[in-house]
Amino acid sequence: MKIEQFNSNQLDQICLFVKTAFQTAEVADGSEQDMVKRIVNSNRYIPELTLVATEDSETVGFVLICKTYITNGDKSTETLNLGPVAVKQSLRGKGIGSELIRTAIENAKHLGYKSVFLAGNTSFYSRFGFTPSINFGIKCNVPVPDELLPNIMALEIQKGTLKNTNGIVDLTLENI
Repeated sequence: MKIEQFNSNQLDQICLFVKTAFQTAEVADGSEQDMVKRIVNSNRYIPELTLVATEDSETVGFVLICKTYITNGDKSTETLNLGPVAVKQSLRGKGIGSELIRTAIENAKHLGYKSVFLAGNTSFYSRFGFTPSINFGIKCNVPVPDELLPNIMALEIQKGTLKNTNGIVDLTLENI
């Protein structure tokens, strides 16, 4: 498997890949490919954190991490939002998504980013060090039932970064 930086010339192909992958995903709302397009065409897009996995020139996985913000009153702190992560259905469970996530987080670390957030499966994402964001006093900008609060997760790329940060993280990316 080869992991490379996404090329924006691949946008239509990747959007189709994401749409197809999410048709069989455990959790999906059908708009994941539209979100990819919005992010890639926005000022929150970070090319080095948007990766494609291929095998024999075929796309088998995709991950996108973009800029977002934690707000607390008038204060705004830049952070990252991970997602979507898409893997070809027939290859799920073989580590492709995990390798994409690890590589993207490592790239984020090298670029100097300090934290990343997501909405996702706690048992899957905890293996990368993600913990519920409420542990840091950070909620997300959409109403979440109490039983799903642990699924809004954060990772301190640089340890201690979120210790004195609290507020609301924008995971909907509505403002792009």
